Amino acid sequence: MPVVKNFTHGAATFSDGAAPPASLQATFENGDFSISGIKEDQRETAAYESRGKLDSLVKSTRVYPTGSCTLKFTDGVTNGSGAVLDFLRRRTGSAYANNVSSIKKSGSTITGNVYTVDMQLDIEGTDLGDSADHGIQLEHVEVNSIDFAEGDPNTVTLNFTVYGDVVFF
Repeated sequence: MPVVKNFTHGAATFSDGAAPPASLQATFENGDFSISGIKEDQRETAAYESRGKLDSLVKSTRVYPTGSCTLKFTDGVTNGSGAVLDFLRRRTGSAYANNVSSIKKSGSTITGNVYTVDMQLDIEGTDLGDSADHGIQLEHVEVNSIDFAEGDPNTVTLNFTVYGDVVFF
């Protein structure tokens, strides 16, 4: 019988669009990663009627899932090799100032000047008796707002929108 997974079995990693990509694992995360609004083919369903009778049901406008995760605040959310906030915002003067937006990676047809990263949540499976590990890959993620909260401990919440594919594995 499979083991139910919980917040202790996951790890979030961020990657830029360079070849090979720069990446950073968020080691001080709370384990509260969430994403909502995932639909088949990332498309809304449109119902077309004629005189109150359903005629057609088709895929329509693109949807963009949103999500969040919380990190414990440690010196700008420092993560051994650098600060997660610097990685996600590509701050000038930081170790990640030269990161490449994931929308610029090879094969992407998306244009624009918004900095995005790829995000992956890895969920342990093999150590728990599963035949493989599991996870979610999010492509072209914009961290569109960051919330700071003082407390025990201080936290930073990353709120994001996914503009690319969402793949469960």
